[in-house]
Amino acid sequence: MTFSASEAAFPRSFATLLDRRYDRPVFLQGLKRLIAAARERIYQEHCGGARGRNVVRHLTALVDDVVRTVFRYALACHPTDTSPCAVLALGGYGRGELNPFSDIDLMFLCHPQPPDRVIRETLYLLWDAGFTLGHSVRTRRDALRMAETDVTAQTAMLEARLVDGDESLFRWFQEEVGGRRFTRRRRRLFVRQKVTECRRRHAAFANTVNLMEPNVKESPGGLRDYHTALWLSMATYGTRSLAELVARGVLSSAEAEAVEAALDFLFTVRNGLHYHYGRKHDVLAVDVQEKLAAELRFAPSAEKRAVEQFLKTYYLHANVIYDFCLATLDAVTHVPRPRWWFRRPQAVGDGFVLLATGVCTTPTFPWPSTWRSSRFFCCRPLPRRSGTAPPWLQSCRVPSAPMRPSWLLKPCAARRRRGRCFGRFSPSRKPRPPCGPCTATAYWAHTFRSLRR
Repeated sequence: MTFSASEAAFPRSFATLLDRRYDRPVFLQGLKRLIAAARERIYQEHCGGARGRNVVRHLTALVDDVVRTVFRYALACHPTDTSPCAVLALGGYGRGELNPFSDIDLMFLCHPQPPDRVIRETLYLLWDAGFTLGHSVRTRRDALRMAETDVTAQTAMLEARLVDGDESLFRWFQEEVGGRRFTRRRRRLFVRQKVTECRRRHAAFANTVNLMEPNVKESPGGLRDYHTALWLSMATYGTRSLAELVARGVLSSAEAEAVEAALDFLFTVRNGLHYHYGRKHDVLAVDVQEKLAAELRFAPSAEKRAVEQFLKTYYLHANVIYDFCLATLDAVTHVPRPRWWFRRPQAVGDGFVLLATGVCTTPTFPWPSTWRSSRFFCCRPLPRRSGTAPPWLQSCRVPSAPMRPSWLLKPCAARRRRGRCFGRFSPSRKPRPPCGPCTATAYWAHTFRSLRR
């Protein structure tokens, strides 16, 4: 039994829209009224000085309720379409960072065939409700193919979130796209592509944060830099949030708090831009800066106007995000390259010696605990022929803790016979690392020779 517009009572929540079988016009009318009331409450929160992160979370929760209600209504209207289907949120909507007029990215994951009538009815209702959608319908094979060929689609799929539908299908999707198929080789390729994309985007804005009309999303120090840093960290360290980076030791607690505060301010600015223009707009233009500063309650002082204080605050927070992005780029792209030549320590001051591994204090007997590698002070010469370094040079390492005197003072057979180790590397003879006295002698000789200079 269906209810007409005159017989149906006005629904007070999204759940009541599914309690009774409304016909489509009444369902759409009640849906629009609930959306308008919820958006008005969120706008009043923004005008009342609510945090930007809270506003985007409330907007995301609103869209979740709408999509879930519409999808279940479509399932009830077409009960014969029983093919498994999961509605996934992608992009900023999937991250839970939906701004007032941002696009809503949805993916309908199906197996083996998509329920066409259910998906069509869901999309039509969302369009009629006034949402801007970016949607895709994929089977399991299509999703895996897109994740392997398109880095943009792969990035969106890695942040996918289940809104409604088949949970087992979503778990399979997470295990395949974000786990088994996201191999080490694909992670390295993903990192290289994202680093290239980030540097190209920075170059388009002259690699500077201090722009007259910055783009809150795409400019250096914008939201895209924060997302890029998280994507690179996810591919390199397997982390998905700042809290996990702090737990892993990549970020300190103070740095994470600074990034969180900067991100919250950028959300507030972008929400204000969307509300001011009434549409999606991310450029902080000159003609809107003063109005936005007044809306965000920046007061003038004796030295600066309100808009100047607003721009100063924006640049400070944007520089925090920019530094976080650059530090992440350096961390994931830095590859330590071993050096296969000898380097003598250099005296850089009173009591300090410059080594290849860093600066340490002048060694004291019997062994300096700060010295971690003996390959730069070994008494054996490098091989004359070209090629890779010999194995004894690659594995010649000394632990940081003081070694036992028995190991340190025990000479090798060559030193007992001829007073020194073998001077040359012979490919036919099994290579061996130098003994303790030979290494210590070479270390002291090189150290004090450079100190005397």
